Amino acid sequence: MAPTIRSGRVALTPVELREAADLWKLVRTPPAIEHFPDPRTGPDGLTRWLGEALAAGTYVWTVRRRHVPVGLLTAELRSPSIAVVGYSIDERWIDDSVAGDALGALVDWLFEARSVHRVELRVATGSLALWRVAQQAGFCLEGVARESWRWAGAWHDARDYALLRREWLTRKRPARPTQPVAMHVVPAG
Repeated sequence: MAPTIRSGRVALTPVELREAADLWKLVRTPPAIEHFPDPRTGPDGLTRWLGEALAAGTYVWTVRRRHVPVGLLTAELRSPSIAVVGYSIDERWIDDSVAGDALGALVDWLFEARSVHRVELRVATGSLALWRVAQQAGFCLEGVARESWRWAGAWHDARDYALLRREWLTRKRPARPTQPVAMHVVPAG
């Protein structure tokens, strides 16, 4: 089961199947979660998908802002060193940096608690806001898979991103000054 993760303005809580109908209302744009159910399947499709994801060992969290659900996050460990993450945040909260805070908290947990080496992410090309979230979290674009993502009855290109442990560590460490810092000694007396 996924742990509860708190960071800044968001909390990631283990998803509960009974939340599916409320969470379904938040999905208006193609999510950055592979194999997410087509919107035409409705809340029942999300409930089935959640049940299958949890049974397969995928970590799934509800993203909460002030205790209100605003999206979903997923993490699948493809091996002990590679994780694949995904997110779907209500579009009303994406530009408020909630998605970035949530993704950052998840990435920190994967590198710190699970000691992964690489985190991968795939984003449908239809959502510029979701691309920005990935890039702001430090993910690097590795390529575009043409018409590899089916959503709402149409094929979409997908942008493949990844973040390596060494890149994450570089972002976590404070920058060191490049010039020596001058010290002034004031004589006593």
